[in-house]
Amino acid sequence: MSHSELIPGMFHTLAWYNRQVNQAIAELASKYGEVFARAGTTHFGSATELLFHIVDSDVVWLRRLWLGVDPAPTAPDRGDGSPERWSTVREALDSRIAAYCGGLTAENLAEEVSYANSAGTRYTQPRWQCLLHMFNHQTHHRGQIAQVLDEHGVTNDYSNLVWYLRDE
Repeated sequence: MSHSELIPGMFHTLAWYNRQVNQAIAELASKYGEVFARAGTTHFGSATELLFHIVDSDVVWLRRLWLGVDPAPTAPDRGDGSPERWSTVREALDSRIAAYCGGLTAENLAEEVSYANSAGTRYTQPRWQCLLHMFNHQTHHRGQIAQVLDEHGVTNDYSNLVWYLRDE
């Protein structure tokens, strides 16, 4: 496999893995919604608020990076802010991410993207770096979710990449 095939495939795999892990979290949220709703365990308040923070950040990054002919994703309607609503929003967003990553080429990934951060500071970086950040950001915060679940005695070993790759 050449470098030009490997890198786009890596992002396709990350999108697929992201979707699998989010489905596992959705199952846990459905079963342990009261744990996800408890305040005070993360910077964002509850674990559910942290999950919505990840969604919001993903939407921001996709809007910055969008290449598709369809409209870029918009901020989701949080509805009642419940884990069930998060699951619905997350599933739709993960479909968009998978479609986006599935269509990337080595040339797309190498393109420079200019954007402003939330403070208005402008940056220019290759698309692949921005995507890698987006997936890393998700992983970082899902680790915080795992910690919250650990604190409440909820078994949650859902993020081991190699397990998913064995079954792909």
